Amino acid sequence: IIIHLMPATVPKPTTFSNILKGVFAPIPTPFFIGDNTKIDFVKLESNLSTWLNKDNLFMDGVCVMGSNGEFPLLRFEEKIDLLKNVKKFVNEINPEIRLFAGTGCVSTNETIELTKEAENIGYDASMIITPYYYTGRMSNNILKQHFLSIADSVKIPIILYNMPLFAGNVSIDCNLVKELSQHKNIIGMKDSTGDPKNIKLLSDETFNEDFNMLAGTGSTFYESLMSGATGGIMAQSNVMGYRLRTLVDIKQDPNKDDSIGLSLNETISELNRLITVKYSVPGLKHALKTIGLYGGECRSPFLPLTNAEKAEIETALEESNVNWENAVKR
Repeated sequence: IIIHLMPATVPKPTTFSNILKGVFAPIPTPFFIGDNTKIDFVKLESNLSTWLNKDNLFMDGVCVMGSNGEFPLLRFEEKIDLLKNVKKFVNEINPEIRLFAGTGCVSTNETIELTKEAENIGYDASMIITPYYYTGRMSNNILKQHFLSIADSVKIPIILYNMPLFAGNVSIDCNLVKELSQHKNIIGMKDSTGDPKNIKLLSDETFNEDFNMLAGTGSTFYESLMSGATGGIMAQSNVMGYRLRTLVDIKQDPNKDDSIGLSLNETISELNRLITVKYSVPGLKHALKTIGLYGGECRSPFLPLTNAEKAEIETALEESNVNWENAVKR
């Protein structure tokens, strides 16, 4: 399956208010096949060279160590090594690209330590998930103190990461987001609930030019843009980011009707479901392999996909290509 890239112009941000505008890829961490105890940095550089090619650029930035980067399965020293190498590669390939680091840990102190590392290495922002253990005690007051302690301890801008599915159903509610958004160092939130209504509510309640909402799923990306999101950090960006970029372009074009964007978005929603909710990172890595990029193994406790599961993803890729082209012709 060949995914054709479409050239696009990606503007460089100048203020906090537009750091979070555009399409961002939460890149997978590539491990060696046959030895997933080690990160394959050669393959990582190769993937980044393809994603960030200046002649076919559709990404505004990449996020290292998000959920798709298997961050809970990385040792602390590996995380620092990964941050350093991605920074080095991106500087060599395309230094205009924005870099986010997923630095959320269960403990506040470790999160601060890792966030400071990202700051010192030169990342543009740090994305921090809610603590995902002792979830029964994660009250608004505890979450508030957690995020404020981090924001007060670093200079790097902070992106809140709301992902209840992966965080024991811990969620950052509207009132807390509104309060946290007043901190000068907290610049936005990635919402991965998959509900554009949540983005609409939060955009309305927290609206200021220095706090932006990001979509966390490609299935409802266009609707999220309609609801006030300024962009998205989405697994699908790794596989067909140019299509998500097209949705951004349609939303920004006053001559294009929203029905076009919604129709196109629908053609890629099934693939997104397979590489996120259903098969998670193993599904995403197989999709990468299918289009000619490096996926590699996942770490335990993930298991390899069955042949039937692989075939399901391959079929979804093919169908999304056909359905997209048919929708474009309409």
